Formats: sequence, C-alpha cells, structure tokens
Amino acid sequence: MPLLLTYENTVRKEVFSLVNLKKTSEKNLEFTDRDNEHIVYYYEGTGNGQSGNNNKLIERTNLGYTVYYYERLDNKKGMNFSKQIETANSYGFKTFNTLSNKFFSAIAVFDYDVEKITDNANEENVYSDVKALIELGYKKIRPPKRKGGSLGRWTWGIETFKRYWNNDEVLIKNYKSIIKKELVNVSDIITIGSKNYIEIVNVLPIKNLFLNTQDNTEKTKLATNNDLSKDAKKNSNEGEMLKYFIKALNDKSMLVLEAFNTGVVGESILELNSEDGGNRNFIIVKDTDESIEGSKSSCEIEKERIRTVGDKIVSERHIEGINLDIGFRVLKLDTSNFEPVYYTAECTPQDKLDGLTQNIKKDRTPEDLLFEIMLDLGITLSSEIKFTCVAGKKVFYVGGDNLIACFDSEITKDVVAEIAKKKPKYAVFCDSSFKRDDIKVSFEQIFETYSKATKRKVI
Repeated sequence: MPLLLTYENTVRKEVFSLVNLKKTSEKNLEFTDRDNEHIVYYYEGTGNGQSGNNNKLIERTNLGYTVYYYERLDNKKGMNFSKQIETANSYGFKTFNTLSNKFFSAIAVFDYDVEKITDNANEENVYSDVKALIELGYKKIRPPKRKGGSLGRWTWGIETFKRYWNNDEVLIKNYKSIIKKELVNVSDIITIGSKNYIEIVNVLPIKNLFLNTQDNTEKTKLATNNDLSKDAKKNSNEGEMLKYFIKALNDKSMLVLEAFNTGVVGESILELNSEDGGNRNFIIVKDTDESIEGSKSSCEIEKERIRTVGDKIVSERHIEGINLDIGFRVLKLDTSNFEPVYYTAECTPQDKLDGLTQNIKKDRTPEDLLFEIMLDLGITLSSEIKFTCVAGKKVFYVGGDNLIACFDSEITKDVVAEIAKKKPKYAVFCDSSFKRDDIKVSFEQIFETYSKATKRKVI
C-alpha cells in the first residue's frame, strides 16, 4: 500500500539580473530599438537533463535532439550575424542581442537515427552532425551521457525547449548545461549584503512508502466486522513507520495529505500529537463512498477507526489541564446550495419567477449554507465553529467573531442588534429570514449604529 506525504519548505535562491535581450523577428532581421530593453531578474531553475537510471535514450527516443548553440560575448561593433539569424528563423528559433554586443542563438534539431538506438549504441553510430550549422560556428550540445558512456536523454521535449528559448527563459553555460531561467518580480526580491535573493516555497514529496501491509479491501472487511483493534494491530508497523517520517520533518504544525483511503495518516497524526504536544493536521481525500457487501461505506469505516484511536488516546494519556484535540471534520463535495436563479436571474423567464421565491434548495441545512459561505469568503474550513441561541434563533460563530451567521426564519431586530454588537468581520443572513420588511430595511441601520466596519451579506 503506497502512502504519499508532501511537505512544504522554503528555499532561498540567488537572483541575477541582465539587460533584456533584444529579439530579432522572422520578418525583420534588424535588431529592436534600445527603448524596448529593460532589466530582467531571474534565478536558475531546473536543468534540461536526466540523471540516475531513468535517463536512457532508448526508453524515450524522442528526447535525444541536439542543441546547436552559438554565442559571441566580445562582438566588435558592426559584426554581421545575418546568416545566423536567417538560419535560426528558418528553424523557428529566435536570436538575441544585447547592448553590450553579446549575441546568442540556439537551434534544436533531431539529427539522429532512431532505428540505431540501442542500450550499447555510441554517439558516432546514432548521430549525424548538421554541417551547415557547424560551418556557421554553432557548437553541438547533446544529452548528458549515462555512467559507462551510453546515450542519455533530455528532460524537455523539443517543443518545450523551443518555447523556453523563444521566450528568453533558457540559460546555457559553458556549451554544456541548459538551465531554465525563472523570471522574478522586482517586488519579490530581498537583498542581503551585495546579493539579491528570492524565497520560494516548495511542496516536497517524500517518496512513496510501499509498506508491507495487507491490501485495502481486506483491511476494510476486517473493519466491517467491528474488529477495529485487530485491524489497528495489523496497521501498527505501518503507522509507526509513518510517524517516524512525519516526526523526522521536525514540524509540529505541518499539514499531511493522505489520498489513498486508508485512514492511517489520521490515526498516526493523532497519536503523534498526543506524544509530543504537536498541532499537526491532516486531510484525507476520497473520491468514492461505496459500501462493501451491503455494509458500511469505507468512509464510515475510516471515521470509526479515527474515532476509536482518538478515544483510546484520551483514555490512556489524559493529563490534567491539557486538552487533547482528537476531533476531525468530514466534508462532502456537492452542488451549490442555491437554486440556479440565485446566480443567473437574468436568464430566468418571467413566468418562472413566482415558483422561485426561495433561492435556497429545500434539502439543504444551515450547516450546508455555512460552509458554502465560508468558501465564498475565503475562511478556512478547519476554523473553529460554535453556535448559540439568541432570542430563540441559532447563531453560528466561526473563528471567534470572524464570521457570525444566522439562517433561521423570522429574525427580529433584537437578533440583528445582538450580532452587530459583537462587531464581527462578516455577518450573513438569509433574505427570507427577516420577520418583516421593516426589519430588512433597518438591518443596515442597526449595523451602522453598532459596527460600521462589519461586511454584511444577505443570501
């Protein structure tokens, strides 16, 4: 069973600057005006090359093209590059020139015989140089060879290389290394000493862990027989290994994603948090909710397993004054809670309007509405949610007083005023919930009195 972990980390890359290269067009071989030039900032990204055992040309025979590269870094004024420009354009590649009289040209060509590619083939037998480019001064750059000298391959396809080159996003070093230039906004640059840097957040995958456990179907059958303790025992090695990798990342506030429907990540996170006081969170993703042989669905089984582990942690590791968080929230994707007219009123025929006085679907609960509103407002779905009764009406509090919402019917001025006095960032009500039209009219006035800054929304 594979488990895939991802982890975010921040790396610092040095930023370089250069005068934007002047591009020559296919129609006009003259260089562009210097007014079109500006400073470009970039850092060195990934290279166009494969390493290790997966870079055999024989496995991807379309990735063995040759890059013919030409550069002049000490041009004398008036040097003529018209032949290089015309040749590059005929292949669909642009050439570049700078104010400091540096000229660059690269052309990628399939110059090899696919039929001759074997595990032991050498370059001389497979490739044929393009003599016309060599005579113009181009030097050939071929894929890095594998250990032992056998033929390797590039990472990028030839069209990808062409697109990067024509967009001025390729850096070629020493007629050997081909590197992607990642352009940087000036506002993102930080200066330390005499150098410029950019900080990049990477989502790093930890390699799939192929753990020696029984197949998911067997594990789920065990759980349907209410043999959760036995099932947990069989998962103990798996969970311990997972806890080891998570703990090794040394981040007690990390978020772990599980996309393989096992529930093991949830159990491991709860246990690890209880052991070291961490505040890690987890997300479990499922794309189906099928039941097994008429029994509980796999989602229900996973929820039971996590609840069982949580209850066990509380009973075994209860420490006075410490509140162990063993809760989790289950959300299911569905269509909008609102009838189509809520979004497309202008497309609704006039004779249909009488039947659409309610813009909310009949089978939706206040909790359904709340979560859609949270998504609309950009509030995280893991935010703390509480509710209380105000004048007999159910009022939701999300993230403290970040969002206060009430979807009950026949809301009075007292309810609106009580919510306004809390001074929330957002306040949400249903259009049909106000007891009388005069309450709806005075709704804005009440908030102007008690909390002008609150953003009000009526759905």
